[in-house]
Amino acid sequence: METQAALAKNMQDKMERENARAEAQQQIQALNASEAARLKEERLQHEEMVRLQKESEKMRAQTMKQMIRSEKQELVEQRQKEKELKRQQQRLELIR
Repeated sequence: METQAALAKNMQDKMERENARAEAQQQIQALNASEAARLKEERLQHEEMVRLQKESEKMRAQTMKQMIRSEKQELVEQRQKEKELKRQQQRLELIR
């Protein structure tokens, strides 16, 4: 009788240990899933930040190109005005 009671107690203890182990595994899996979700969100945020930085750099480069083009155009216009002014001065000198 005692042997059966001891066997039943051992079986119950073994079942409790297995249940505790299964519970611990479930908790670990839940933690791993939570960490994976956090890391995924962090990666997505990082990718978005990199994308925005690249876009910002592209816009800055376009702005610089436009400024350079404008400066070149202004120089061309200024040279044309200077040439025209010089021609007018030469004409005036010829008339005098």
